[in-house]
Amino acid sequence: MTNSTLSLRARIAQIQDLPTLPRVATQVMELLRDPFFSVEALSRILHQDPSLCAKILQIANSAFYSLRQPVDSVRRAMLVLGAREIQHIVLSLSVFKSLPDGNGRAAFDREAFWEHSARSAAVAQAFAGRLRLLAGRPLEKEAEAAFCAGLLHDLGKIIMECYFHDEFLESQSLARTEGLDPREAERRVLGEDHAVIGAWLAEFWRLPETIIAGIRWHHAPEQAPKHQLLAVCTQLGNHFSRIAGAEGSDEVVAEFCALPAWTVLRQLVPEVETINLERFTFELDDEFDRARSFLVIAGV
Repeated sequence: MTNSTLSLRARIAQIQDLPTLPRVATQVMELLRDPFFSVEALSRILHQDPSLCAKILQIANSAFYSLRQPVDSVRRAMLVLGAREIQHIVLSLSVFKSLPDGNGRAAFDREAFWEHSARSAAVAQAFAGRLRLLAGRPLEKEAEAAFCAGLLHDLGKIIMECYFHDEFLESQSLARTEGLDPREAERRVLGEDHAVIGAWLAEFWRLPETIIAGIRWHHAPEQAPKHQLLAVCTQLGNHFSRIAGAEGSDEVVAEFCALPAWTVLRQLVPEVETINLERFTFELDDEFDRARSFLVIAGV
């Protein structure tokens, strides 16, 4: 760790009003760390927060899942969607509730930020699900965590905006005037980039290590020491979220296939070669609609 990294981490540790997750979210994560947890225990935790239960039911019955039968209870939602999926819904909703709003000093458009994040999440989840079916071997952790990792991949930007506002603006100006990659500009000004800072907050919240890896390595999944496949899916979601319909899809696909992550993905799941990425882009409108429905229910 460099001196600048240590200094930045120390500054973050000293922030008095650093956002914390609601108690229900932390209890859910703690419970699900036990492989022998019970559905009854999870249900009791969730019912401590009636408004959260209501949102879980809204999401379960929305176009986000398009279930054939209505879900009329949280317990039923757990049985249909699975406890891990419920955990990721709870985490996502809790993050929306916990993060500061910037106090009117937004350095970027928050609505556009969450739109991009939700689109990234939906694409990452769709692609991870495709890989899970294709590979013919268990990829449950990646498929389950992909949406949450995609949604939170730029978490560090909000921390930079709210707690290092002037330095964040300076990094944006530096990127524009010197033609730098925004992450390089962030590192020059702050000592680290948003991926590292977001991962620090995720560690502080004790999020699952799969999600932490997706946040930390979404720009360089080939460097991830663990959970490389999830990091690749998170990067793919981030990259492909820029597609509007089929417009520019060929260029986006070509750019992604030129990234080191594509080589890593082919090594991890050789069957990925059979996926037609150009055709995959034509299916993204449905995923983007799912993302919007999630944001509407979340109240973002």
